[in-house]
Amino acid sequence: MAFRDVANGVGYNEVLTHLNGMGYRTRLGNLFTKSNLYEMLRNEKYNGIYVFNRTASKNESGRRNNHKNKPVEDMIRIPGGMPCIVDEETFERVQAHADAQKRQRDLSVGRQAVLRVVRPPLCGQPPVLRPEQELAGDLPPRPPP
Repeated sequence: MAFRDVANGVGYNEVLTHLNGMGYRTRLGNLFTKSNLYEMLRNEKYNGIYVFNRTASKNESGRRNNHKNKPVEDMIRIPGGMPCIVDEETFERVQAHADAQKRQRDLSVGRQAVLRVVRPPLCGQPPVLRPEQELAGDLPPRPPP
């Protein structure tokens, strides 16, 4: 249901509302969040691919970060290693959608960082953040301090 909805262009918030409204919960019994949904949509197990040896080793303090993966060449992937719940076409459409969303988010964050560097505030004045004008170079130059 979640894969089909996202593949058909339904937004994450609407999918979450539907999942939580129908009583679905995470493994720990919590409501679904965007992070849970994103991790589920990215999980190749739903496409019948069993992946192990994915998580990076513990760090020097003995703690493991389950979101930090080993390089792809070190992972072991077994196509058909588990039942396929989501067909290949739907899974690929969802991956393409998630990739596009990630690129938009990355561009947005990068743009904000550039704006802060391009037009830092003068001493004692608030920062000037006007994205469209800043990036297009349409603002007149600042007077010298």
